[in-house]
Amino acid sequence: MSTNTKASPDQVDAISSGTLRMHVVHEPTWNMHDGAGELLPDGEYKLVIEVSDGTGQSIEVPFTKGHEPMQAMPPDAVPVTGLRVDYTPVPSP
Repeated sequence: MSTNTKASPDQVDAISSGTLRMHVVHEPTWNMHDGAGELLPDGEYKLVIEVSDGTGQSIEVPFTKGHEPMQAMPPDAVPVTGLRVDYTPVPSP
């Protein structure tokens, strides 16, 4: 997974395996830091999954970064199935 450091300050852009020839299971992680390495503030975010299979499909999963863990399991939307987003806050040192 790579991070686009040219993203605007309110946007983080990640790319993972965009040139695969078939669909496979992905398990990416994100440490909630921006392209400059700064921890993002609590608030509303959304995970956007774009499928590069020529269909132009994308899926958006809103989530809240805060003091409580959360899990989102949006309904299946072909070709993305079995999606689960987990957020677990890390205690401050």
